[in-house]
Amino acid sequence: MRTPWADTPFFEPPKRKPYARPAPSCKVGAQLYPIREERGSVEVIPYVRLRGRWLDKLGFDVGSRLKIEAEHGRITLTVIERPVPVPVKIPRKLQRLAREAARASASTDGEQA
Repeated sequence: MRTPWADTPFFEPPKRKPYARPAPSCKVGAQLYPIREERGSVEVIPYVRLRGRWLDKLGFDVGSRLKIEAEHGRITLTVIERPVPVPVKIPRKLQRLAREAARASASTDGEQA
């Protein structure tokens, strides 16, 4: 929430609806690695980083195994194994509250019958 007051103790950016837009392009970055033969010198290694909701929309789920095929000027990523979905763990307190609510509704149903 944005406020015009300068003495506001916190700043909260405006909330936007999340959307997935494909990356139209990306830039090859540089990573520096030390060279073993000569102390003090480094080797520049190219790297590419992809991230975004658009990957999820295209089927690249978190934990997926990828097959990487490369040729000059082209990299192809293919999902070869999808992750096993892990059921969401319900906290014990919520499980207990759900059981108590089910018992309460069952006892009120029994009284009405």
